[in-house]
Amino acid sequence: MKITTLASIQFWKFLYKGDMEAHKIGSQVARAEPSINKEICYGLTVGLIAGGLWKMHQWNYQKRTREVYDLLDKGVISVVVDED
Repeated sequence: MKITTLASIQFWKFLYKGDMEAHKIGSQVARAEPSINKEICYGLTVGLIAGGLWKMHQWNYQKRTREVYDLLDKGVISVVVDED
């Protein structure tokens, strides 16, 4: 039993209106030129987001490392094994 929704029916009606209209849709897509400005903006946005996430990771790691060295300086923890 195949269940069809109204959206899928409308989609198929849109596709099979006629060969002429479908050909127009395909040619419009093929003529779309890449926008260099959009590509640059997308690249900068992705790069800045990735760089920000990496920097947050570095800050978190630096904070944990600093806490360990502070505890070592205070004598709370030690890296030497006690021989009891």
